Parts: sequence; C-alpha cells; structure tokens
Amino acid sequence: MKKAYVSDKKKEEVNQLKDLMKKYKVVGIIDLTGMPSPQLQRMRKRLKDSLIKVTKKRLINIALNDIKESKKNIDELKEIMSNNVMPCLILTNEDSFKLAKVLRKARTNVAAKAGQIAPNDIMIKAGLTAFAPGPIIGEFGALGIKTAVENGKIAIKQDTLIVKEGEIINNKIADVLMKLKIEPMQIGLNLIATYDNGVIFKKNVLDVDDKWYVDTIKLIANDGFKLAIQTNYLCKETIEFLISKAEREAKAVESNKKKTLEDKKMEAIEALGESDIKKERSEEEREELLKRLRETPLEEKKPSAQEILNDVSGDKK
Repeated sequence: MKKAYVSDKKKEEVNQLKDLMKKYKVVGIIDLTGMPSPQLQRMRKRLKDSLIKVTKKRLINIALNDIKESKKNIDELKEIMSNNVMPCLILTNEDSFKLAKVLRKARTNVAAKAGQIAPNDIMIKAGLTAFAPGPIIGEFGALGIKTAVENGKIAIKQDTLIVKEGEIINNKIADVLMKLKIEPMQIGLNLIATYDNGVIFKKNVLDVDDKWYVDTIKLIANDGFKLAIQTNYLCKETIEFLISKAEREAKAVESNKKKTLEDKKMEAIEALGESDIKKERSEEEREELLKRLRETPLEEKKPSAQEILNDVSGDKK
C-alpha cells in the first residue's frame, strides 16, 4: 500500500513536536473546543513556565507514535484525543497536578450562548431585580420563574432551576441569563490528560482539588493513629502518647485504691463510735463526736467515744 505523501513542512513540524516532547518532563493534551482565540493568547502570556503548541491532531499522533520507544506509554495519549476533541499540546517541567491547578485558577466566567451544554445546574436566585414591570415578566414566566412587583421592580419569589447539568442551553434561557448578568460558563484551557514520567493522568484525576487529597491523607493518618493507640502498638509516633496514657491510668488506679481505703476507714470509724453516738446526746455533741472520730487516724490508739465526748464538754475525769 502506497504511503500518503507528507510534505517537508509537515515533516519539519513533526520533528519539532518530537523534540519538544523529549525536552519537557510533562506532555499535556488540551481541548480547544469553544476556546476563543483572544483568551488563548492571554493564557499563553500567563503561563510563563509552560509552552502551548497548536497543531493538527494527525501530526500530534505521528509524533507520539515516533517517540513511544524513548517515552514509554506516551502513545496512549492518542486514545484520549477522540473525534470531538480539538487538541493542542501543553509542555512543561512542572508537576502535572500543579499545572492542572494553575489552569483551574486561570478560568474566567462568561455568559452562556445558545447551544452550549450546561457545565452544572444553573439556578436563578430569589431576590429583587433591576427591571421595571414589562414584557420580561412573560419571559420569566415561560421558564417557570415566579415573580412579583415590589417597590416598582420585578422580584423573583423563589430560587428556580432553569437548566440541569448536561442539558443544552436554549435561546430563551441564554437571553434571560444575560439580562440577569449570570455567567455560568467558564473559559479556560481544558486539560484532558498529561503524560508524566511514564504515567498517564486523565482529567478526572487532574481535576480533583489538592485540598481533598490533603484532607483524605490527614483522615487516614488520624484513623491509623487511633488504631495504634487502641492496640498499644509502639512506634515513634505513639510512644509518648502511650506512656502518658499509662501514667494517667496508673494514677487513676492509685486514686481508686486510696478512695476504697478511705471508705473502709470511715466505716470502721462509724462502727467504733456507733454505741456512744446512739446514747442520749445533744445534736451538737453527736456531731462533734463524729468529727473527732473521723479525724483520728486508725494507726493511733483510739480513745473511747466517751473520752472524746467528755473532752468536748470539758468534763474530764
């Protein structure tokens, strides 16, 4: 089968693409579908550490196929460039996830156009608008937006979902969104995959916020620490906590033991003084007797309850 003719210009372009892919650590594929040229030029200026190379999909595929020996698995990027993708290359020595984060931050909101697909649920929030009563009330009503007139202005009575994620935005919806200055669409470089040191990262991985990763790792580490403490697993992360825990538990046991001894002592004191306390005494004398009995250590020879009572009353024998 005769090979298709490739012009010298295209061969030169392919060679340039191969050289660039070998030079940079990360090779990314961007989908330029719906990306206005002025925004693309602004993004190029902002991405000082990255190179954006716009070229034909066929030439990218040829270059990817030619360097697959020197960059393992890089030709897998061809499968990601489906028919509905308008690809270009982004090349950088930055980490793939750092690149994705920079591109996310660079996105800007713009008005929706008829025929575009809603990137998420689009809501019309309740509140007072800047419009005086007129034909626009009918436009709102056609979309199921409930309104009323307040202080000479149209007020939207409740939050209203006018288009769901994935649905096509029609002319009426686009017109109302523009009048309300709602910009639900985002313009930015749509990074669909990167090749990074032999690994292909797709959009669903690159789009995950790094904060989620950090929070998840913290949660896993915390759960692991709790498990180690519960099982008394000794390591440099748990040793200090386990020693403190053992010290607290030992003190608690000692405290409970002392409390038990004190309780028994009080029972003994009550028993020793019971016969004298039951005798006919004034309330004040009985309380003083109990007080003296309780304050007398068991280790010492205990005087009789009567001697204590006589001492309190001043009637010494």
